[in-house]
Formats: sequence, C-alpha cells, structure tokens
Amino acid sequence: MYSGSQGFRQNDDKIVIYLTREAEDRNWKDNGHKDRDGKPLQRVGLEHCIRDLGLRCKVEPVKDIPPGRTTDELWSIFESIVATIGTGDEVIADVTHGFRALPMLMTLVLNYTRLVKESRVTGLYYGAIEALGTPKQIEAIPPEHRDVHVLDLLLFGNLMDWTQAVESFLDSTPGGEPGVPGGEPSPALHEHAPGTRRMHSIGPRQ
Repeated sequence: MYSGSQGFRQNDDKIVIYLTREAEDRNWKDNGHKDRDGKPLQRVGLEHCIRDLGLRCKVEPVKDIPPGRTTDELWSIFESIVATIGTGDEVIADVTHGFRALPMLMTLVLNYTRLVKESRVTGLYYGAIEALGTPKQIEAIPPEHRDVHVLDLLLFGNLMDWTQAVESFLDSTPGGEPGVPGGEPSPALHEHAPGTRRMHSIGPRQ
C-alpha cells in the first residue's frame, strides 16, 4: 500500500507492505522458494528488488501479519492496517496477493479510515494474473508477454457510500421511498453499470 500527501516518490511518502511469516520467508527475502528436492532456488526477493529501484520514499514492511483464518486474526489485520494510515493521507492499495477474503477486508478498512482519519483513497488495484491460465501455463509465457489486466476495485467502495446514503435517507424520511438527497450517483457507477437506475430525492408518499 502506498500512503502519502505530495505525490509518489516524495520523501515524506511511504510504501507499506504487509507480510505474513510465509510471505516474508518465501517472497520478501532472497531465495525463498525451493525446488522439488528441497533446494533453494536462486531468486531475488521483493526487498532486494525495491532497494534496487532507489526510491526516495520510505518502504515500511509490516511483519508477522496473521493469515486471517479466524475472526481474531481478521481483527488483528484490520488494526495493523489502520495503524499505518495517517490522518489526511492519500492511499493507493494493491490487493493482488491478498489471501482470499483480504481484498474485501482492505475495502472495509479503507472506507473506515476515510471516515475516521479523513484519508483519501485514490486507488484499490487487483492484478488478475490468474486470467492468463494455470500456474504452469503462466510460467510458460515469457515475462515480457504476461499482459495482466489490472482492475480498480475502488468502484465498490463508492458503491458502499451510495448504499449508506440510501440507508441514511430512508431512516430520516418518514414514509419516504428509496432516494438519495443532494445529488446524483457517481458517474463511475453509471459508466460501469449502465443498467443502474438514477435515484432522486423525493418527498413522502401522498
């Protein structure tokens, strides 16, 4: 996750990488993968790759993140992510390598910090590499030809805002029908879901 206020690669910005112990051992460190005989494969880890980029911003690995198999572990992940986001931060998150429910959890965390810490979320990305085929098929594709479609899941965060606005309106308007006061739905919502009907503010049923 990237967090900052002045734009990418500024000195006061930071890239936060959340690591389970397995992810740290296998992907963060060098030579973390092994062949079928149990011998380490000579591969450069992510920590080494990022260091070679020479970025001016701070890179902050958050280690010992639990895998998220229980409710307590999910709450622990929630708290760990919230603790790394400052008040008023601009946040760009990548959940490509998040385990199962973690992308959904990240969406909820970012919505929470946007309200509580007034953070500004400008991207929530997922690289759909599995669309290229099975792991064996992907490995056979030269790296320069592995064109992966990157999805911006921020739309679903906007949809969550829209849903909350509808709920708030229904709760505060006796006898009212579904509607949203003070404006139209996000243009992005209609762009990606053209079948969605616009909802206008309306008064109580006569």
